[in-house]
Amino acid sequence: MKKTLLLNLLMGSILLLSSCASYNSIMRKAVKNSLGKDFNSYSTFSYPTNNFGLITTFENELASENQYCAMAACLDGIDITKKEEWLNLGGLADVGEGGSIKLSEKKKNKISVDAVLPKLWDVLGIEGGIENEREVKTTLNIGTAHVRFLNKKKFEEYIDSLPDNNKYKQKYNLGSLVLIVSDVVVEYMSVKIEVSNKLKTELDAKIEAGQITENIGKIDLSVKIEKISSGTYILTIDKPVIVLRLAKKKRSTEGLISRDNFDDWEVVKDYI
Repeated sequence: MKKTLLLNLLMGSILLLSSCASYNSIMRKAVKNSLGKDFNSYSTFSYPTNNFGLITTFENELASENQYCAMAACLDGIDITKKEEWLNLGGLADVGEGGSIKLSEKKKNKISVDAVLPKLWDVLGIEGGIENEREVKTTLNIGTAHVRFLNKKKFEEYIDSLPDNNKYKQKYNLGSLVLIVSDVVVEYMSVKIEVSNKLKTELDAKIEAGQITENIGKIDLSVKIEKISSGTYILTIDKPVIVLRLAKKKRSTEGLISRDNFDDWEVVKDYI
């Protein structure tokens, strides 16, 4: 019988900081190849997350301590538990046609062995982890990629519908907000894990006992570990994952003509 353990992980808990550079470069190239666009102005997350993408808002400057709200938390009436609602943010996002993410087996293995697995061992409390790469075989699958753009006309209609004493509306009209106006998401990520006799004994015991790290901070991802057979497991992030984002801030309106999109806004360097 399949054994399932739901692990609620904090943002970034899938990837170790030591592997950020490889994850960043691999995902940026993969997205560009998939969607055929120039994403040079976009910033790459160092980890898979289903938050902090489109409409995430900062006050005055783009810094983690200045974050005002994240994605649907900036809006009323958006149910992000529904995939379609999450993807188009209640109709405020224009979603570009997706393309498949294609990676070489070497790059898939790089992400899995260097990034995913060490943190999984850490979360499950397995001492030592992988002593030899031959102890484990991984198969990484990444879903279709989509690029999303905030529809400025619909978004400003939403802003106008808010009461005049709404803080977000006031700050937006003052031009003091930095917004994520576009991002790239992939539909899911999963890793099939096949381990040696020594490691599967310990992994089986941890999953059967439900032993996980409890105090792990802010929850952003739900990761499912499913035991397929002895020594074979599937780790799945089954919600859309944000991999790139683009931040902009309103320029001075003096002498400028407002546009129906965010092309008249200035690109802001991201901190991620």
